[in-house]
Amino acid sequence: MKNHIFKVEAKRGSYSAGFYIGILVLTVAGIIGAGDLKDAMGEIDYIGSYVWCTESWYQGIHSEIFIFLLPVACTLPASASYLEDLQNGILMYIMPRTFRKRYGFSKVVNCGLYGGLAAACSLLLLLVVNVIRYPLNNMQFMQWKNMGMSYHMALLENILILCLNGMLYALTGGLVGAITKNRYMAYAASFIFYYVVSTLAEAYLENRWMLSPEEWMIPQQTGAVETIIFLIVLIIVTGTGYYFKIKRGWENG
Repeated sequence: MKNHIFKVEAKRGSYSAGFYIGILVLTVAGIIGAGDLKDAMGEIDYIGSYVWCTESWYQGIHSEIFIFLLPVACTLPASASYLEDLQNGILMYIMPRTFRKRYGFSKVVNCGLYGGLAAACSLLLLLVVNVIRYPLNNMQFMQWKNMGMSYHMALLENILILCLNGMLYALTGGLVGAITKNRYMAYAASFIFYYVVSTLAEAYLENRWMLSPEEWMIPQQTGAVETIIFLIVLIIVTGTGYYFKIKRGWENG
């Protein structure tokens, strides 16, 4: 097990009911958020096309309900994994079979990875649903083929930004859960953080995009590259804090 702790954690994340619940929640949220495209054609923030399936997908992932639920859904797969090991007494059986550093690192990586994967899988599933809902006709297919690189880059940037947000909120939940030793806080902390900070930023810090979680998901005041770099820094900081909290738990235990 010393050399296979990452495989064990990956398998645990894949078998987690929370992983699939998170995907389902975000997919349904995206469908509801998109609404009926035929009734909202004039209100869509276009990214350069009239291909209905991608426009509906784009509207869904930037809807209020999708953005609102993402911080919660991405904590479901693995944010409480360490606490479950600790509180169920499993940790005392795991630790003699692996290295402490490797165990802590695997927990952090697994938590962030499955938070991001929950977001990624929901985005892909939502795109499939929209392709079925709004099938491509010949004209739209030709338009899609002729789209420039900027269009496809915009799609990829949107996916990457939301996946990085999923990783960040999953790690935030894991960190707060480890600090409070409360698995419910592991699920709720990210949502509380998003709601409170977004509300304060909207009221008092409107032009400070670095302090606005909503801007981290839907960049308006800065470019995608700057947002991606900023999110990666936050993920590294949060993941490091989570790792050292796990390590400190061993030392105090």
